[in-house]
Amino acid sequence: MKNNYSWAWKGIQKQLTFIKQHCKWRLGRGNKIKIWLDVWVPGMDTPPTPKQGVADSEHYIWVKDIFLQDISQWNSELLHHLFDSNVMDLILNMRIPTEAEDKLIWNLTHNGVFTLKSTYNRLHELSMGNLQTSNKIQNSTISWKKFWNIHTWPRVKHLWWKCLTDSLPTKVRLAINCRYIKCLCPLCNQFDESLMHILFNCPFSRAFWMHISGGVGILTGAHNSITVMFESWMIQPQHQSNHTVVLNTAMIVSCYIEKLNSSVSVTTNIGPLVRKVLPKWKPLAYPFYALNFDASYDATTGLTGIAIVVRDFAGRWRGWKFKRYAGIRSSEQAECLTFLDAIRWGIELRYTHIVFETDLQGIDSYINNSTPAVAWKNEDILLDAIDSLKNIPQ
Repeated sequence: MKNNYSWAWKGIQKQLTFIKQHCKWRLGRGNKIKIWLDVWVPGMDTPPTPKQGVADSEHYIWVKDIFLQDISQWNSELLHHLFDSNVMDLILNMRIPTEAEDKLIWNLTHNGVFTLKSTYNRLHELSMGNLQTSNKIQNSTISWKKFWNIHTWPRVKHLWWKCLTDSLPTKVRLAINCRYIKCLCPLCNQFDESLMHILFNCPFSRAFWMHISGGVGILTGAHNSITVMFESWMIQPQHQSNHTVVLNTAMIVSCYIEKLNSSVSVTTNIGPLVRKVLPKWKPLAYPFYALNFDASYDATTGLTGIAIVVRDFAGRWRGWKFKRYAGIRSSEQAECLTFLDAIRWGIELRYTHIVFETDLQGIDSYINNSTPAVAWKNEDILLDAIDSLKNIPQ
């Protein structure tokens, strides 16, 4: 490197090895990926190597060279000739897109787009080395690992993570940084809205606890902090057979109370409770048909079941279809494959006015706004889906 290069360029040159380590190719047409020089096989951090004794590996340069000619399928005989069995199995499990191009992606982000934030975070992790950090909940003997392994809904654990790290935006917490915020609880107008008050001490919260089975027992004991309360649920009843039920009930009810509290606004003069109202479903206009689709994914086995239902503009059932998949990596991949299958079925039905309905916001954002909201590993499925939309009869 020349001495007169800029400091920015010198910094880039210094980290080229790091950048190469975290870049890999997403398979598309296979005409830009070199078989033996690029990282492209899922589960491998280095380029594949030819099987020992293979003398003609240099005849195959591009990944497209190991496709069957004019067909988007792997040449299994050629793969068996070039690769060891474990590498061959990884390649055969790869889906070959019909429309997506080969794309170099950044492996440290969900959507494969390079960001300085992800780069900094990774470099910071490397610089920390083996430095030991606390894995315990503050002021508690419970480990974070044990907390995240609790069998309950993710949104419930997320709320309790906020509680245990004192990051829930209660009025007492917000008033620390903004003196204009009034700390009085909007429900009872008697005490300050602290975390313990919202979940357990407010008369409205206590009334809620008293009306559920086991609620009195959950509130039993003199607990002056949220950490002590949570630790009592985790430790004291472990010898009982219903330990998991009690813990789940306590966490879920607390989450529900907090949700009710955050959705309530109180007028200063009249004082009625006003709760958020979810928008009602509206029927489609004539002559549109709705294809509702969803997937059920088992993370343990990788098995997925998908279902598609067709309804007309009046909400009448017009048909359904189901299918099974194996070897699925994530629930998002299952949803994306379901969307692709729904489009292909819509083409078979030859409907000219179709609305596809899903609860996965990533698909909606990607299709309508072209935002990279899905994982890069699933982007090729949506690209095939977009291309298939062109075949719906007009």
